[in-house]
Amino acid sequence: MSQARWQRGGGPSGGPDAGAEPSDGGGDAFVATEGGAGCDPNKPFGSPELVPNVNLPAGRNVETGSLSPDGLVLYLSGDGPGNGNKDVFTASRASLADEFGALASLGALADGAKSELRASITADKTKLYVSSNITSTSLDITFLTGVDGGSFGAPKNVAGINSSNAEIDPFILPYGKVLYFARNNGVAGSLLRTDLGAAAPTNVHASSATERSPVVTPDERVMYYARVDGVALNYDIYVATANPPGNFGDGTLVSELQTVTDEMPIGLTPDRCTLYFVSKRTVGSDVRVWRATRGR
Repeated sequence: MSQARWQRGGGPSGGPDAGAEPSDGGGDAFVATEGGAGCDPNKPFGSPELVPNVNLPAGRNVETGSLSPDGLVLYLSGDGPGNGNKDVFTASRASLADEFGALASLGALADGAKSELRASITADKTKLYVSSNITSTSLDITFLTGVDGGSFGAPKNVAGINSSNAEIDPFILPYGKVLYFARNNGVAGSLLRTDLGAAAPTNVHASSATERSPVVTPDERVMYYARVDGVALNYDIYVATANPPGNFGDGTLVSELQTVTDEMPIGLTPDRCTLYFVSKRTVGSDVRVWRATRGR
């Protein structure tokens, strides 16, 4: 697998967006570039494989998760040990060529007293965004401050985005200025985007379907997400593109990853070649973490 690095000044090196201004980075674009040959974005994903080391014990399901922008840390939300709530777990690796190590509980986000869903971290690993009911009776988007992914402080509500509905599945872009998330009123869910501290959340695109779990590239031109379209009764993975950045059209089904059960995307490697997702695709199994890689 190719290594990743980060560069100033636009989209992926050699790609069509090189030199473009990012929406969340000001003058310095935080973007992934490939150290190897990369993959063909027009090719389908290959056969999914179960990710080793990172799944919970039998009888406990993974709910959702995210990858750090450098692809080296995996955050998972799943069933806590016998308490009925969702806790956050993490696993790390030294390089993109390595497998993740064993899961570990993430401090205060794994205390079992409250539910915490989908932690998402900034590139400098100093702010962790998570949906939880720690600060309220409903699920709200909160953030925790730490140092280089280390010990985090107490969660605080993100100002200006929470409502009486459930706000879930936060996905922070690398520089920490743009946040995507889902809002669910108990009947349907929609995807929203906000420039933190600058604007009220707006719908990502026009859709009558229930949607959640956005995974967005740093240039805001590609978004994977989960969708129930009213025909199937389960979530499938869709992909949408945007031009200009952030202005997403309707998505298309990633059909090669579809099964009769739920699939939700949780992360994309910096070279955009490998998609991580959660699924109960093996009959009789628990919800687990899977990955699929595009052809090269």
